[in-house]
Amino acid sequence: MAELVAMLNAGLASGDVHGGKASQFVERLARVEEFLAAGQTSAAGARLEAFANQVAGVGPKWVTPAAAAELVAAAEALGASLSSS
Repeated sequence: MAELVAMLNAGLASGDVHGGKASQFVERLARVEEFLAAGQTSAAGARLEAFANQVAGVGPKWVTPAAAAELVAAAEALGASLSSS
């Protein structure tokens, strides 16, 4: 989860993720962290999927294709690891 947050922050710092969508992305990842802390892996996985869909859906205007691909892949990998545990 920390890696995904770091990727998002790096994208925001570089301009690969437009700041206009930052709060939505940050809020969604914060909810994932809350669900994980509460042991609600199914809900966390659903939020990760929603995050990935949102990132993919707003590009390329708000997220560069390369940054979107990296964020989506990281979210999907984390979601898969949650569903297999």
